[in-house]
Amino acid sequence: MERWRRNAVVVWTANLITAVGMMAVVPFLPLHLEQMGIGDAPTVRIWSGVITGAAPLVAAFMAPVWGALGDRLGRKVMIVRANMAITVFVGLMAFAPGPWSLLALRLLQGLFSGYIAPSITLVSVDAPENRQAGVAGTLQTGVLVGMLGGAFFGGAIADRFGFETVFLITSALSLVAVLVVSLFAVEPSTDGEGNARPPLTSALRDLPVVELMRRVLADVAILLGGGPMRTLLIAVFTLRFGSALADPILALFVPTLDGVDPERVATTTGYTHSVRAAATLFCTPLWAWIGDRHGYGRTLILCGLGTGLAQFPQALVTTVEPLLFLRFASGAFMAGVLPAVYALSSRSSTREQRGGAHGLAFSSLALAFALGPLAGGFIAAALSLRSVFVVSSVLMVTTVIVIWRSKILDPFRSTPGPGASSAVSSTT
Repeated sequence: MERWRRNAVVVWTANLITAVGMMAVVPFLPLHLEQMGIGDAPTVRIWSGVITGAAPLVAAFMAPVWGALGDRLGRKVMIVRANMAITVFVGLMAFAPGPWSLLALRLLQGLFSGYIAPSITLVSVDAPENRQAGVAGTLQTGVLVGMLGGAFFGGAIADRFGFETVFLITSALSLVAVLVVSLFAVEPSTDGEGNARPPLTSALRDLPVVELMRRVLADVAILLGGGPMRTLLIAVFTLRFGSALADPILALFVPTLDGVDPERVATTTGYTHSVRAAATLFCTPLWAWIGDRHGYGRTLILCGLGTGLAQFPQALVTTVEPLLFLRFASGAFMAGVLPAVYALSSRSSTREQRGGAHGLAFSSLALAFALGPLAGGFIAAALSLRSVFVVSSVLMVTTVIVIWRSKILDPFRSTPGPGASSAVSSTT
């Protein structure tokens, strides 16, 4: 088996395992905070947004650094580092006595985690140039399958054994992912220019830490210097931010619907997250096919518009069934975002800068995911739970209109990057 195919199988498996654990935890943090008895409903809503968004907020700033560092030291060690962070800090969350300690652990998790970007980079640097979008889409399915199972799993375990057990199981699953990558993934033996890559210990010994970080930050600065990459990051951030506004309040919104069993709130909330993950899983290959033929810039615009239109009616539902349908529709449109983002970021960078470019793409998504829940929590506290869906819809549709009218994604149609694949270049 070719090395990139072997790495794809290994990384897909590890990402699935990690995603099961993370999706078993994150959607239910608001319910855990309620059980802690930290205050009234507005206080819980604000804490829900802060703690949900804490890890991705820190990860957003660190991802380009970890990505560029991986370009110099190896991508496999970056995947191991990220999963070990989840193992340690999520495991400790089981013993957190209050919201402040839980927040501190989420911040530490974000500082050292972020496993998706290095996973895609490890496989993509060896994969054929006309398979870059396919690599991102395929690896995303591993995460989505894990998210789909994790939401069901987490809700059921939390209802029966408590949230502390969920934290410990997530920690154990991430440790399994560490072992899978450590034992079976293969680091490419050459760097982006075909030179032999030195062992990790030699690279750290021969290059002082200060000089290493200077070079890493210089790589990031080059990628952010202007052009299509920067406009892509702006567009992706605003769309993902709008989509993420409602994420932290679902666990608080579901109990207000008619017919919801108070003893099965966590399980029902898990359904609302799982149905969106299922839609994303099933629709990702379709969006990859559309993007290959009609352009990933256009795909981003269409996905943003569809998601925005699916958000507004969620403010009007009174029972679980229509909410599940609309969540499915939202996930179906959001399915096209990640493969488009990583395919376009591959195009805008050279092979030896691939990790930094993917890190920046991940940062844009993570920063939006961090600030979106935070803003959603404050909006829910100041206005109402239902108003969050309205704000989300208006923001996303407005963003799509601005992107379409300003044509900020046009540079991808006319200025191929130095690391472009032929498939992406010819279709965007």
